[in-house]
Amino acid sequence: MNLSNVSRKKAFLGNITTSVRNEVWKLCRNDKTILDVCCGNGLFFLNFQELVRSNDSSGSNSVSHYPQKEQTFGNVARDTSPLPLQEDDGRDGKRVLIGIDRSDELLKEAKRIFQDNTIGGVELLRCNAFQLPFKSNAFDRVVCVNTLLNLPSLDAIETLILELMRVCKAGGKLVIDIRNRRNPYIRWRYRLLAKKEKFPIKAYKVEELEDIFHRHGFSCTKIVPIGCPLKFCAKAFLIEASSSNL
Repeated sequence: MNLSNVSRKKAFLGNITTSVRNEVWKLCRNDKTILDVCCGNGLFFLNFQELVRSNDSSGSNSVSHYPQKEQTFGNVARDTSPLPLQEDDGRDGKRVLIGIDRSDELLKEAKRIFQDNTIGGVELLRCNAFQLPFKSNAFDRVVCVNTLLNLPSLDAIETLILELMRVCKAGGKLVIDIRNRRNPYIRWRYRLLAKKEKFPIKAYKVEELEDIFHRHGFSCTKIVPIGCPLKFCAKAFLIEASSSNL
């Protein structure tokens, strides 16, 4: 695996972030239509390396902008013409892999990383995670990892989760992660980092996320501790959820 074009290696290739990506891969390796929200530089898709190569041996991929104008999180009205998936997407044995992010810079980095590793068949879109340009019930699996730690509040997390739920198929699965606020080291470290950085760095409790899912008709189907099997000592938690109204 060629990671020479990965920027900020300490952040993107850190122990927790890498472990989270690897655990998500175990959960969704058999899903046909997968959306990675806030995909950044696309490292999650490297786990699908051999599968993606078999889907698209040309190694091609694209970066699209939707819509063309600049967007920021949370203050853009939903476009009236959401992008549909094709009716046969995922039904002919071919995977549909889409990553979205608001950062042009990171999406271009993802394209370089894909080229370095001969990854094709992944579509990259620049758009707003809070207003996804897809019709409802579009994806078997919606992934949003190594992201919630940079959201400022549970209200912001709830708003994002509602949008992730919207594009997840009935019977599909949503996967997120949080850093564990009950871990004293994580709590102390993130408080220090938050004072140094210009963006939020926050840890949360599993119960807080379970409550959000429960109030909106989703139930947690798996909770995977990252870094340590003991809940108190885990550095992070991976949370898989699906609709409880089937």
